[in-house]
Amino acid sequence: MVTFPQLIAAVWFGALAWICAGLVVPLLPEGTALGYYYYINAIIGVIMGWRFMGRRAFDQLSQQIGYGITTSLLFVFWALIAFGGYEMYRRSIRMRYDGPVEALVDMVGQIKDYAILIATPSVMGPLIIGGAIGGVVVWYTSKRTS
Repeated sequence: MVTFPQLIAAVWFGALAWICAGLVVPLLPEGTALGYYYYINAIIGVIMGWRFMGRRAFDQLSQQIGYGITTSLLFVFWALIAFGGYEMYRRSIRMRYDGPVEALVDMVGQIKDYAILIATPSVMGPLIIGGAIGGVVVWYTSKRTS
């Protein structure tokens, strides 16, 4: 069943993902083609907000803050997997791997490199603070609609 707090969580975390994606762009190497980068991040944020945060909208406030931060970190986890997997796919099309195990090992290396790239206070700070505020917003919405 669709609830209003789920919708608010999806919109909040989708917007937070879009904003944080913009904070990562200056950290990327010069000339990186972004393509659908913002949209993919926003979609992952919407899904995490809807599926994880939205389902837990009716708990206590202190739990909601933790759920908001967890939702932000889940977004980072799935975004890293998505972009690491895409990079592995791009390289495999160019026949740069000898086998699937080598491709997966390189994917883990790509994920590690991306994680190190975004592990800066300028990215993680707004992500964690935005997640905590999102938890409070979703909690407040759940109290107003129930």
